[in-house]
Amino acid sequence: MKTYQIIILSLLTLLISFGHFMNLSYEKPVADQRQYLAFAYNTLKNKVYDDTSGSNPKPDNRREPGYPFLLMIGMLLHPGIDLEKHNQKCITMGEGDCINIIIYLKIINIVLLVGCALFAFYIISVFTDNYWFSILGFLVVSLSGSLGTYTIRFFSESLAAILLLIMSYCLANYFYRDYSHIRGLILGIFLGSLILTKAIFFYFLWVVLILIVVWWLARGLLLKTALLRMSIVFICTFCLIGPWMIRNYFQFGTPNIAGGRSGNNLLTRAYLDQINGEEYNAYMLENLPDFKWVEDQKTEYFYPELIQNLEWISGTSGKSWERRTE
Repeated sequence: MKTYQIIILSLLTLLISFGHFMNLSYEKPVADQRQYLAFAYNTLKNKVYDDTSGSNPKPDNRREPGYPFLLMIGMLLHPGIDLEKHNQKCITMGEGDCINIIIYLKIINIVLLVGCALFAFYIISVFTDNYWFSILGFLVVSLSGSLGTYTIRFFSESLAAILLLIMSYCLANYFYRDYSHIRGLILGIFLGSLILTKAIFFYFLWVVLILIVVWWLARGLLLKTALLRMSIVFICTFCLIGPWMIRNYFQFGTPNIAGGRSGNNLLTRAYLDQINGEEYNAYMLENLPDFKWVEDQKTEYFYPELIQNLEWISGTSGKSWERRTE
């Protein structure tokens, strides 16, 4: 790249990073965000991977360990977080002045998002050799409304996005460049990391393994050689996810990457075809922005019987719905 092109990319990177930083949400962590923080906190403080706030945490496997592990690193490096001084409610719920402390943990997400955009710039430049197309790709990723929403909160989407992008690039290199065992190892590492961040990609692992065998057979290699190359990716991936699966099997009787959460989510969505118009309206109000008019409508619209129905449908404790009636 020419000097002025490097300057343009650097200025855009700094400007967009600053914009995401200024847009960080000061809302207190709830639901998924609180769980991620609790997993990280309990692992560091109590040496137990659990998301409960009780005094006697027990091992859990409700969520994938990838993003909580990143939050653990952030908590260790954060100069304002003292695990001896700050209790769990302070860190995971943002009680007291802690919201002003934990908000800076989200800088990790900003770094991941901008890193994802820069990597997208690199990939496009490799395939097109066009600087302005690459800049466009950088802007599309870095200014994504969807990714931006998750970046300013405690969600794992930014980590999953950059791992998915890197893994996809590794897969392309594996197929279209001269083969080497190192490329197979790197592909396995990033695929395993992605699975430990989003368990749904465990199914993609088998697709990749089948594609590897088919690809190399089509290129004229013997079945033995194709299986060997597939085995390298398989073994490397399982070197990452295997210990976690073994831990879950001995602790909970299942090797699943994440616990029963996925099944609960599917059950929740299955119930949505059985709710009536009034309950649909309640869900719409629940997911609208928190403008004053919307909050007033929620206060007037929700009543005990409706809340009870929504609790049954969503499988929640009802606390999130009850807050809307206060």
